[in-house]
Amino acid sequence: MAAVTAEMVKALRERTGAGMLDCKKALNEANGDEQAAIEILRKKGAATAAKRADRDANMGKVLLAQTASRAVAIEANCETEPVGNLDEFNALAKECLQLTMDNNPADLEALGALKTSSGDTVAVAWEQLTGKIGEKMGIRRFAVIEKAADEVVGLYSHMGGKIGVAVKLAVAGAAPEAAAELAKSIAMQVAAFAPVAIRPSEIDPALVAKEREIYREQAAQAGTKPEFIDRQVEGRLGKYYKEVCLEEQSTAFDAKKSCKQLIAETAKEIGASSIVVKQFVRFALGK
Repeated sequence: MAAVTAEMVKALRERTGAGMLDCKKALNEANGDEQAAIEILRKKGAATAAKRADRDANMGKVLLAQTASRAVAIEANCETEPVGNLDEFNALAKECLQLTMDNNPADLEALGALKTSSGDTVAVAWEQLTGKIGEKMGIRRFAVIEKAADEVVGLYSHMGGKIGVAVKLAVAGAAPEAAAELAKSIAMQVAAFAPVAIRPSEIDPALVAKEREIYREQAAQAGTKPEFIDRQVEGRLGKYYKEVCLEEQSTAFDAKKSCKQLIAETAKEIGASSIVVKQFVRFALGK
């Protein structure tokens, strides 16, 4: 068996980032062959990742970024908050953010197949980090928002990356950049009030039907006369829309003003013929 020296262990550690003891064990198992030792460490990382696959990973960071033509949100998860603050975890998460921005992968599998700066794929890089740190971690989800020439995206990160929001507005009749502050304000609104849709027409009809059924049953149990039940149900649906629809919600800054009113006022202020919320993404860690 070839002698494993301290220099060999140090060199392997520099190449892989694995712990000194793990490097020494891998080199001993590989009879001093560095490349074989690297493969052993990779397998160890994959095995550790598989072993921890059923563990909950609800901590980490939601990262946001945008260019002139695209915005991206990703959720990178781990098991504990201290690991979510590690430089290695955040460096890989940021690299995944940039890879997503540059390549617009179709899904998580496609993102996992992209090559990182180390030469490993994203999937392997997370496996290796899982093996080194000993926690389940990886990219849970991502979203890509494409921007047209008349659109602006506002980004907002809350609680140190525990919640991340991106909101896209279409601006007609004015420079979209003029609505940048509004986009940021709407993103803050989404972070705080977690709407499920932009406007009532976009709520899942099955969800509306379920709410209507619940309200009807409650009205009947309360002894409401049959001829008044429909009116009462529609009134309660109106309140429901104000809770879950972004445009109908009261703004976080003025409870007497709806987001729809704020948008209309801003359009008038910047000389736009209209401002329309086209899309929003809200990622909250583990939810």
